[in-house]
Amino acid sequence: MNRKSPLVCFILLTTLLPAEGFRTILKGNLDISTASVESKSITLSYTDAVLITIDSRDRFLKGIEFEIRMPQIYTKYRDSIGFACYTTVPRTLKPGIVDIEAERVYFEVLPGKIQSVYQIPLRENHGLRSSPYVKVLTPILSSKQFPLLIRFMPLIKGLSEEIERLEFTLSAKPILADEGVLRLHIKTPEHLKDKPYSVFLDEVLWTTSGTERLLKTGTHFITIVSDYFRTESRSFIIERAKILDLVVELEDIVPLVTIQAPAPVEVLFDNQPIAERGMPFQTTVGEHELLFRIGEYTLTKVLQVQKGKQYTINFSIDVQIKEE
Repeated sequence: MNRKSPLVCFILLTTLLPAEGFRTILKGNLDISTASVESKSITLSYTDAVLITIDSRDRFLKGIEFEIRMPQIYTKYRDSIGFACYTTVPRTLKPGIVDIEAERVYFEVLPGKIQSVYQIPLRENHGLRSSPYVKVLTPILSSKQFPLLIRFMPLIKGLSEEIERLEFTLSAKPILADEGVLRLHIKTPEHLKDKPYSVFLDEVLWTTSGTERLLKTGTHFITIVSDYFRTESRSFIIERAKILDLVVELEDIVPLVTIQAPAPVEVLFDNQPIAERGMPFQTTVGEHELLFRIGEYTLTKVLQVQKGKQYTINFSIDVQIKEE
């Protein structure tokens, strides 16, 4: 006759029944957020539970990692305690003895080792993988299924007082997505505020509405082109779980010319004297004549001006000494 052990029967029962009512001792709450990557910890006994909460709007959270640390003495009581995770838990639970009816999504027997690490994915394509050091639990949860209750429980009857006195430490922290957000702010001159422009992000036309984009971490490039503004290009770095505010000010496409020259030098631009040196002024596209005059000495240059360009002309007097 084939008979199953009580432990095997318990595991099968807790695996097959997803919803259950039970009484437990809620020790507290661990609020997990990408705003802080530090672990949060709580001490539990073998009959206690802890509530894990998250912000459903946290776009950078791709999973939760929790670690259970057992006292050394637990190794001789291996497979005598397990834990289960429950969803559809009331958000109004307060610490103390609570009666709950919830849906079980995970069940594990605590192994006979000092430290066990588990990861709960919260999105598709999460990239998490089980290894000898960490176990990825399935199925994937959504933020709508939180808060999550992690409950410890005895798996056999007649546990010794030694086990009843044991304290377990549960620590939880966020698993950050390898992503960040670009928040683009484009400013235009008041008289050109209704003029169109195109934005290219990493050489791809930005066709979606809104000013935010979720991007992979690393270096990216943005270019803004228009028939009414100068072309602007920027490179920027997206950091993990960070929001980057990038401000780009578009300038009129009218060409600008700046002339630098000593005060005694007379400067003419298309036969018009330039009194203010070092100050940019607007001009038109095409060929222009520059004339510099010092006493009887005159120097003439031709400037070809293109649309949307800025030109700086420096006139300097130099003395070269040659020794033989």
